Order: sequence, then C-alpha cells, then structure tokens
Amino acid sequence: MMTKIMGRQTGRVSRALCEAAAFAADEMNTRMIAVFTESGLMARRLSALRPRQRIVAMTSSRAAINELNLIWGVEPLLMTESKSTEEILKLGEKTLVDSGLASQGEMIVVMAGRLSGLGLSSSVSLYKIGGEMDDSLHQSTVSDQERRA
Repeated sequence: MMTKIMGRQTGRVSRALCEAAAFAADEMNTRMIAVFTESGLMARRLSALRPRQRIVAMTSSRAAINELNLIWGVEPLLMTESKSTEEILKLGEKTLVDSGLASQGEMIVVMAGRLSGLGLSSSVSLYKIGGEMDDSLHQSTVSDQERRA
C-alpha cells in the first residue's frame, strides 16, 4: 500500500490527511478508517489510495450517500447531523457499533474533512471504540488548524 503513496506529492492538505490516515491504519493494524464528511470528498480521495482497510464514510447528506455508493471501497452510512465534535464522535461510534462494523475496544482511524463549525475538521486521529475521549482522540490528533498555530 505504501508504494501507492510514495512519490506523489501534490501539496494538498486533503492528500496529506488521506496519506496520514492510510499510514496510521497500516501502522496500527486497524481494520477500518472512518471518515466524517459532508460532501464525500475526503472519502473519495482516500479511496484513490486503495487502502486495505475498510473505508466507512459517515454523513448526514443523502446526496453524499448516493454519490459515495459509486466509489470504490467506500461504505457510506447515514447519520444524524451533529452540533459538536463530541456529539459527532459518539453518534459515529454508535452508528458503527449498531451496524456491526466495529466492536467495543477496537482501535480505528478517524478522519474528517471540512465540517462546518466542528473542531474535528481537517484531522486524522486514532480512536478507541468505547474509550474515553481524552484517551482516544485528543492525544493523537493531527490537525490542519494546529499546524497553522
């Protein structure tokens, strides 16, 4: 998988985030990369890298669900709209567990594109299903917003 990544620098934040997610998933031997998305763009870009992990795109947009159904290796899931980072993570976790895609205690890679008003935007994180937020997310977040600070 890493040969697909190396040598293709584009200077795009989205490409860097997708490569980081794919690398983290390989390094940590996770089964899944969960993508929180409004438009589906990050899931489409991640799909182009053809990671061996399952790509699950979670969105509240029915239009994005329809488009993502046509993209290689992407499994779109509809979820309710969220108002905060903590809420979107908990709803996403519940959606994954309820659909049988993830189980308690499992480590997954979580990524997000631009999510209006949420701190999770433009990030890649390691997340433990059923774990504490501080243990799973905040210590491992690589964020575009932090990079600018």
